[in-house]
Amino acid sequence: IAQTPLEKRDNSKLMVVDRETGEIKHEVFHNIINYLNKGDILVLNDTKVLPARIIGEKNDTKAVIELLLLKNIENDNWECLAKPAKRIKLGSTTTYIYKPGNGIVLKEASMIAMSTNLKFRDVKAVGNDAKKLIGRTSENIKIHSPILNGVVQYEELAILMLKGFLKKVFPNKKLGQNIKAVMCVPLGISPAEKKQLEVVCFKAGIADVFLVPDIICYALGNGIDIKSEISQFIVNIGGDTTNIATISNYSIIKGYNFAIGGELINIAIAKYIEETYNISVSLEQVDKLKLEICSLFDNYSASMEIFGINKKTQEKEKILITSGELYPIVKYYYGKIAEAINSIIQEADPAVVEDVSKNGIYFYGGATRIVGLERFMSEQTKFKIHFSNISKSNIVGTGELIKYPQLLKRILKNN
Repeated sequence: IAQTPLEKRDNSKLMVVDRETGEIKHEVFHNIINYLNKGDILVLNDTKVLPARIIGEKNDTKAVIELLLLKNIENDNWECLAKPAKRIKLGSTTTYIYKPGNGIVLKEASMIAMSTNLKFRDVKAVGNDAKKLIGRTSENIKIHSPILNGVVQYEELAILMLKGFLKKVFPNKKLGQNIKAVMCVPLGISPAEKKQLEVVCFKAGIADVFLVPDIICYALGNGIDIKSEISQFIVNIGGDTTNIATISNYSIIKGYNFAIGGELINIAIAKYIEETYNISVSLEQVDKLKLEICSLFDNYSASMEIFGINKKTQEKEKILITSGELYPIVKYYYGKIAEAINSIIQEADPAVVEDVSKNGIYFYGGATRIVGLERFMSEQTKFKIHFSNISKSNIVGTGELIKYPQLLKRILKNN
């Protein structure tokens, strides 16, 4: 449900369900005429959404929090959804800093350890040092992930964390003095979220920051030609989301962002293990399981032992998981990504489709490392599939923008 209506109301989303096959397609509302026949009945739902959203801020961090009231339990007690309300995920977000002439000079977990004492609020550790403290601290220290998926969750903590990283990279330089930066950002973040990132960078000690879509940096890092009129079709399957973009003439022609990623697959696998074996396992273990034995080949044979907590006895227990058990789960989610790709290509301009037929589709991101993905996507989309052999190619692409200011200027102008 959109929080605010589109200016062109008939551009709203339309879900089409085939009652005979159960197939679900995603369309835009003005295409409803393609599904109407003479004698059909239209049922109009004129119910209105209740004003159930509450926006506030936390006392300690001043971070904005949104509540969606779901059900009144009794008196003033409500069941609700809270945003942001994410747990810390080990290794979920990493900050990289690239320095011209030196390459990647910093790779740290995007975490900060803070004292919970509101009077002092001193920083205990940042980055990998903060990550090491998870599960090893007293109640007086809390670990935070201030930036998730390229969006600032806790501004004050993000500033302190970035400042700590910059001090590691520039130990003898006063922050704010001629430090310029190019920052990769995901598709779909709002102008307000971009502005907040700029504020964080400035307050952390960066004099000028330029925000560039991560998917363009990937293309540059892999030597993909983005300056020609020929369209390049790129898919980034990340931890929380999948980004899909068509790029030409230095700009993103069309960009899409939807909520399927490696983390959602991990959660589905953890749920399967819990329901099948009555064993609770950590998402960190599940991620390792996914990378080591999961495959998109239906005849692939692999297994792995993992430890979890028996929900009935509350004791540690070892179980053996096979790739065959998990195949339906990974096939389902990567199948949904393939469906989205096909849907986007079907709606694309014929010239774009012709370019994709010639050049194929480029994939990158942490969730592309699963065995069999290349053949699976080729079979599902009927296009050539390319994977990057360059480690952290988006970081390499960012370095290209630092080296060539005119290229950066052109991309900023077109995006």
